[in-house]
Amino acid sequence: EPEMDEERPPAPSLSRAATLDELKRQFLDDLFELQLRWASSTMTHISFVDEAWYGDERLKYFLQRFPDTYLCFYRPVAAAGKAAVELETILLTPAAAWCLAFVEGEPDNVVIASTGRFWVERAGADTVKRVNPVISLRRTEGIVSDIFRRHGVEWPIQLAVVNRYGYIDSGHLFPFVRYIDKRNYESWFSRLRGSALPLRHGQLKAAEALLRHCISFSSRRYDGNSGVDEWQQ
Repeated sequence: EPEMDEERPPAPSLSRAATLDELKRQFLDDLFELQLRWASSTMTHISFVDEAWYGDERLKYFLQRFPDTYLCFYRPVAAAGKAAVELETILLTPAAAWCLAFVEGEPDNVVIASTGRFWVERAGADTVKRVNPVISLRRTEGIVSDIFRRHGVEWPIQLAVVNRYGYIDSGHLFPFVRYIDKRNYESWFSRLRGSALPLRHGQLKAAEALLRHCISFSSRRYDGNSGVDEWQQ
């Protein structure tokens, strides 16, 4: 049996499932917790995982619905010069590095793009402003491109703004960005999910380069320094 995280109770037994669908859901949820423990610990260090991550719907979406050959950098923090910069989520597939920004809200909302600092979201009679996601997408693209260049990685980078439950009125702005909304989401998702490509050497090289520039906070374990927070890149 895998070593359990002392901060969380063991996952529920799969034998408690009453139906096959419930069994599948329990399996995916148990696997999700194992993935978080695996991603937040090494032989010598362990990172604190906020309880909110265990209920994060979007994180579960990436880890449970895409093939195991896809590597997810969920809202990573990268060292850019002397600064720490939070990036958009990067889904590293066997074909490309997708930088994804989400503009989801109420079901059937309409997000209207503009070249300014803010976009407008309309949901029923309500109208709210959203920070232009293309700004952070371009920042993410710039940092990822620089990391790839410094490590000799040649891997395509795709930018996308995603609204799975509503619509995006792009106004034909930013032609370098893919707009994924209710009208084309299923075809985009099915194409990615149905990919039969295996893990590729270039993909793993890209992942290694990104990990070299990601920042984490962790504590040593199993020695006298356990509990001392460390900044690691």
